Amino acid sequence: IDLLKYEIFEHTADIGIRIFGSSYEEIFNNSVESFSDLIVDTGSLEGSNVQEISIRSDSPDLLLVDLLSLILYDFEGEGILYFKADLEYSDENVSLTGRMYGSEIPENVDYRNVIKAVTYHSLEVSPEKGYAKVVFDI
Repeated sequence: IDLLKYEIFEHTADIGIRIFGSSYEEIFNNSVESFSDLIVDTGSLEGSNVQEISIRSDSPDLLLVDLLSLILYDFEGEGILYFKADLEYSDENVSLTGRMYGSEIPENVDYRNVIKAVTYHSLEVSPEKGYAKVVFDI
């Protein structure tokens, strides 16, 4: 993964990331890669599982939580980690549509972090500033 897509910041009992991007689409697409990279080294995974998604929310901030929560749900429930995305953002109805690409997680994989939940703490999506911030409960 391109390390310039995100950076980790310290947060008590949690882990936070700042996801870089100059547009909503860039931030949302980078967030999928960044989030999954926090969980495992995605370099060895193949994106053989494809999921079509269409999600709406009340704000870009909440849309980010919904997107990452969906990835976490599929990871915990199905053992599939989506780590690449080709998503389009609509400002008109605050939605994302497109595809996510993922892989079943091998049994012997080394986990980097065990993420329990996506939180609303310090949540910010701001392409004007060039980044989004999100904190995870670990």
